[in-house]
Amino acid sequence: MSGPKCSGYTVETAQAREARAYAAALAAYERTRAALARLRTEALALQAVFGNGVPVVAGLPPGVRAGRTSVDLVEAERAATARLGRAEDELRRITAELGRERWLADAPPVVRDLRTVVSAEAQLRRKVAAQPDGWRSTHVADLAEIARAWPLGQPKDVLDAATATVAIAAGSSAAALAVARARDRLASLRSAERARVDRSAELDRLRAEVESVRQWQDDTTTRTLLARIDEAATAFPQELPAQVQAYVAAAHARRDRDEASTILADVLTEMGYQLGGSFTTRLHGPTEVLVGRPGWNDHAVSVRLDDAGRVHTHAVRAADADTGADARVDAEFCSDFDAMVARAGRRGLGLAPVRRFAAGERPLRAVDGTRVRQVSSGRSRPVTRQREA
Repeated sequence: MSGPKCSGYTVETAQAREARAYAAALAAYERTRAALARLRTEALALQAVFGNGVPVVAGLPPGVRAGRTSVDLVEAERAATARLGRAEDELRRITAELGRERWLADAPPVVRDLRTVVSAEAQLRRKVAAQPDGWRSTHVADLAEIARAWPLGQPKDVLDAATATVAIAAGSSAAALAVARARDRLASLRSAERARVDRSAELDRLRAEVESVRQWQDDTTTRTLLARIDEAATAFPQELPAQVQAYVAAAHARRDRDEASTILADVLTEMGYQLGGSFTTRLHGPTEVLVGRPGWNDHAVSVRLDDAGRVHTHAVRAADADTGADARVDAEFCSDFDAMVARAGRRGLGLAPVRRFAAGERPLRAVDGTRVRQVSSGRSRPVTRQREA
């Protein structure tokens, strides 16, 4: 086969694998860290009121399992801590292998600082301690409601709920109404906190995705998107995930284009083609790049990368030259093409031809003779670096 050729390309280089491995490990670490923070928050809140045990009573609200509550939370916390340790170890292993300790340094701490309400804790403990033991058992569900909302960082709301709960002992309808209102307020706080935690975890995930590929995007676009993510902490725009997805896709396309152009430059140079200066930079442009070969005074090979991830290659002739050598040049490039595909594949650039024409089926396209002779008479570009497959 000879004539014009179009090949789809895929890139799987060591650098690309490293970036994906780090992004996956960091995402797993973030998810586990957030889950552990929620568990520890709940455990500390319950233990602040009840110590290490919760009395067994009837009618406990969903999620509060009588005397097992604190024990269950402690066991769940241990399991989550172990998972977090494994996630952190995996993150350390990957960063150590890649020699990028800066990545681990940028990772968030293992557990967020838990917000405390010291004055509320002291007053609630005094109020509970002042009640008879029987009262404490009777109203443990109400206290559990308060304790579980404790870490929300709203001392006044917690104190109001505690005061109303203690007032149940008086048996007044006003006290019962106050308790109902307090429960509604705490439920609202818990719902808002869950939404905040979920939103924070989602923003951490989006931020990690952006950071993992920012080296392949321009700084202005990256700064703008990171600013949007920061602003989303208060109001989450529905289109933000799609914007991040588009950013990542564009970065991956740029990364693959960079890798493909560099690999092509190295392979063509090794095969004796003359690339001229700034081959990889020019290959990023909208037009074709010509490469020459010794003995091809009036001929060259056109190389172009399109936005759809395809490489277009074909032999061309100077417009002011005759067609006598066209068949020989076309056949030589056809012979080189399969070798080029094989060499590129060993370097991590998979070329899958999607269109090939038989020899003589298409005439060589005529291009500006000055451009052809510039590359045909130039010196071959040296191979600048050794790449991993």
